[in-house]
Order: sequence, then C-alpha cells, then structure tokens
Amino acid sequence: MDRKALVDALNLTKLGLANNKVIPIFSYFYFKDNEIRSFNGYEGIITKFTHTLDCCIEGDLLIKLLNSYDNKDVEVIQDTNFVTIKIGKSETQLPVIQTKDFIFNNQLDTSGIKITLTDTFVEGLSTLLDIASKDKIQENKNGITLLIENNLITLFSTNGKTVAQYTTDVISENIFNVFLPFGLCEKTISFYNTFKSGELYITDTQIKGMFTDIALMSLKKDVELLQFKQVVFDKFDFTNIKLVNKDGLETIIKRAVLFYPDLQDKLVNFNCTDTNMIITAKFNSICFNEELDMIFGISNFNILLEELNNTLPKAETIGILQGEKSVFVYSNANFLAVTGI
Repeated sequence: MDRKALVDALNLTKLGLANNKVIPIFSYFYFKDNEIRSFNGYEGIITKFTHTLDCCIEGDLLIKLLNSYDNKDVEVIQDTNFVTIKIGKSETQLPVIQTKDFIFNNQLDTSGIKITLTDTFVEGLSTLLDIASKDKIQENKNGITLLIENNLITLFSTNGKTVAQYTTDVISENIFNVFLPFGLCEKTISFYNTFKSGELYITDTQIKGMFTDIALMSLKKDVELLQFKQVVFDKFDFTNIKLVNKDGLETIIKRAVLFYPDLQDKLVNFNCTDTNMIITAKFNSICFNEELDMIFGISNFNILLEELNNTLPKAETIGILQGEKSVFVYSNANFLAVTGI
C-alpha cells in the first residue's frame, strides 16, 4: 500500500487516540473492513482506507515508524499475534490486539438532528474555543454551549472570566440545546478545514460528525447548560456602551504584556477621568502606565490583563459598560463578549 496515503489516514485518525496509555487499547488503531478507527473513551474517529487487516496496532509507534522512511510503498502482513511492516530492505514486527477487544466497533449513521456546517459556524467554534474553559480538573465542563435563538444557532462559551456568544448563519427549525465538548469542537474545526464541508448529527446519546471519508463520534456529556442569556447578556444595557479606541487600547495592552513573565491573575488598572483613561500595569519594581484620550465619566476599575490580551484581537469594536462594576464589551457582526463579570 502507499505509505504516504496510510500516514495521512493515520494522522486524521490519531486525533481520537488517548493522550496517555493508562488504558492501552485507547492508544491503538483499529484496522478492519477498510476502516481505521480510534477511541479515547468518549470520542471516536472512523477513517475510510483500503486495507486487508483485522487487528489493532499501537498508534503512536506505528506513525513514528512509517514517518522514519521516505519510501513510496509499505507492505503490512498480519499474523496471529503481530504484524510485519516491510519497507524497502527493512522489516519490523509489531504486537497486535484482537479487534474483538476494541470498544468502539459500532457503525455510525446519520440519524438525529442535522446541522449543516458552514464557514460562519466553524469560525464561531474557533473563536469561542479560545475563550472556553481549559480546566484540566473538570474537563467535562470544557466546551461550547449551542442554543437556538430565533431559529438561528447561537454558540456560547466562558472561562469564568469572559463570557462570549457567536451568532451563526445556520437555521434550525428544531428547538434544542446541547453542549459540544472541547475535543469534539477541535476535531470538527480540523476536519471541516480539511474537507471544506460536513454535518453534525445530534441524538440523545451522541454527537456525530460526518465528513468526506471520515466520521467523528462524541458521547454526549451530562453537564448543566449555563443560562448565558438570562444570567449575563440580558442584564446589560448595551446601548450605554462607552466606545474605546480599539487600536490604541490594543497597542497599549501589547506593551503592558511585555512586563510580565506570565499573565495569570495579573490585573491592569484603568484610571478614568472625564477626558482620558490612564492604563497602569505593575510587576515587582516595574510600573508602566500610558494615557489614552477618551471621554468617559465612569469610575476606575481593574480588568485581568490576560483576558484583554486574548480577546481584543477577536473584536472590531471595544467599549466599556458601567454597572455595579465596569466591564469590557467586545463585538463584531457575529461576536459579542463581556470581560470583568
């Protein structure tokens, strides 16, 4: 078989391998019926690829071995307990696990509520994934919430410091809400960018992604869907936003970032007067401040520097809302985010 074509198929499928080898089978590729599969315990990938194998092979080792050659062809010969990889004058035997021991061996279909992916939808996933929580202790809460707003799919995410929404162009007559896990979103973005089309299917137990020659499955996670609209966005009067010079603020924030070895939990102070805003960042004996000409009439406040640095580039318009405490608001045609809640 063609070595590069096999490597390309494995590179797509490896996104479903587990990051550790605590449960060995979760780090193995499944080969059977012209498919290559991977499954990490809650997400699985199926890639169509022509072969005659019926076994499971350790994934990371197989990819590294194939990548160590530049030969065009590879021959894979299966025996009971191992496969022989022949490339050029080289021959390697790798142990195998039987396919009956692989957990994810059911077929995926196109049942469920269908979502046809678009550039705008996938851009929304990508934008909000940067703002979604990346908590390694509570990974089941990392991801994006999908809600239906006026028959349009709207996406929401939060990291506990910034809350964001993205209005897509995907129309749905079905009324449903669903949590899209972080890994599912990452893989959906990757496969859509590779194949330029795709669909998601939502059932009671699974979220399935269908792309050219590849399928993606994620078990639905039992998480409480946050009420983003009621808790955050509906409580603000966005007509009272005090607009900020985005380019000027972004330039100042980029300078402020230079003085910190890391940005976690670092605050930047905004000292507001009627005619300007003085932005101050302090670290050890370093004190940086710069003035931005604005007309405000709001009180002084602090915002996490990391949130400003990460979110400013995503927006076209920046503003400040004065409430019980001041918050930054970022927006463009589809995107709205609030920092400092």
